[in-house]
Amino acid sequence: MQKPQTTQKTKHPHPIHYETIQTILPVYQDQTGDGTKIYTQDGQSLNLPMPISHFMDQFAKVYFLDPRALKAFFRQKGLTGPLPLYLAGQIFISCKVRKPKIPRDPCYGYIAYQAIQDLVPPASFILPHYQVPLACSLSTAQKAYNNGILAEKILADYQKNFFQKD
Repeated sequence: MQKPQTTQKTKHPHPIHYETIQTILPVYQDQTGDGTKIYTQDGQSLNLPMPISHFMDQFAKVYFLDPRALKAFFRQKGLTGPLPLYLAGQIFISCKVRKPKIPRDPCYGYIAYQAIQDLVPPASFILPHYQVPLACSLSTAQKAYNNGILAEKILADYQKNFFQKD
């Protein structure tokens, strides 16, 4: 008698502690094409051979979130421009971090808003262990940062109202 085949989830080759992620950037890797570079709270970096869109979908699934619905929620609350995401207890703001090489080339990265220490000209975010150069204007970067501030307030109000007893 033949054993029934079972499907096992394959483990990701690099264990990722999602709650330590501070920056998620699209990168081009010579061997694999579109990839993702992650920086953690302690300044470590990790290159993954998957497009940033795939990684962000995976990241959201870990927390049972729909990134598109989350962005629609923020849009409904009045935010415009690059919309933030709330993942792993952090607000990730979206900024253009590189110029596209070809059409549909991913060029937006995600930076944990709470980890940003400063915004310096021409347009770079300063974080505790590294700097993230941006491919946008200083005013656009400031708007993305301000969206992080607003998202934090919106989420605090939502949580307060959600858990408020009648």
